[in-house]
Amino acid sequence: MSSNAIVCEAVDFGYTHSILHSVEFTLRTGEFVAILGKNGSGKTTLLRLISRILHPTRGTLSTPPVIGWKGCDLPSYCPFSVEEIIHLHPPHVHPRSPSDIQHIISRFNLKPLISRALETLSSGEQHRVLLARLFCGTYPAIVIDEPLTALDPRQQAILSEELVRFAKTGGLVVVASHDVHWVTSICNRAFAVKNGAVVEIPVSHVVTPEFQLIYD
Repeated sequence: MSSNAIVCEAVDFGYTHSILHSVEFTLRTGEFVAILGKNGSGKTTLLRLISRILHPTRGTLSTPPVIGWKGCDLPSYCPFSVEEIIHLHPPHVHPRSPSDIQHIISRFNLKPLISRALETLSSGEQHRVLLARLFCGTYPAIVIDEPLTALDPRQQAILSEELVRFAKTGGLVVVASHDVHWVTSICNRAFAVKNGAVVEIPVSHVVTPEFQLIYD
């Protein structure tokens, strides 16, 4: 088993009440995984567990030493420029080569924003910068909650292409999304979260009327 796999064994999590229970799965490098479920079902909680922001109340969860999560490791007050942000990574995460970083800056159309402070940008521009940052470091896995939020169609397509490229070159991608058509077009594994349980389903099933019952 690769040290960059994510292995979840009999994991429970809750605050004053149970949110997730008896969660079991193994996610491997090269996979593009979708987490689906209605609002409040526990999707974001599961992503935070995977990213080590939260810790299981029971069970074991093995993850890579560092996981890329959009902006979670940045200070709440972040007076840095876009150029500084895309070079700012946690310890043990090395920057990509200068040519790779310039490619990402161009792909995400950040050149017009490069000298501006992150806090001066619109929410959509900030989202784009923080997503681009994930591809500028050597993260073994990337976790994104609602990756398409606030992106125009062109930027959605670019992000999708970069996520697929990341997975195909040995990375692991885990996303939570409500866009089932996007999930069927891009992901190779899918999990549904309902009533605290996490169940794997065939990706092709997420657009069926039967699957839509998880949103009831």
